[in-house]
Amino acid sequence: MALQDIRKTVCIDSSGGWQCEECGVPLTTDFGEAAIDIQINHYREHAYELLHVGQQTSLDSSGHPWQRTVAVLGKNSK
Repeated sequence: MALQDIRKTVCIDSSGGWQCEECGVPLTTDFGEAAIDIQINHYREHAYELLHVGQQTSLDSSGHPWQRTVAVLGKNSK
């Protein structure tokens, strides 16, 4: 799929508590963790393609750096 064909994108991350925007299924492990691989693979089942994976840094409530993995997926949606 060419980038100009993408009509819908989702951005997911490893911070937790996500539900699939397509079907509403909670995307967590049996331990309640939001494993990024589970989220990516689930969206790929909905015909999304992985566009980007990277790190994002923000500050926690104490002002310390907090890192998470982010992924952007896209598909040619109706």
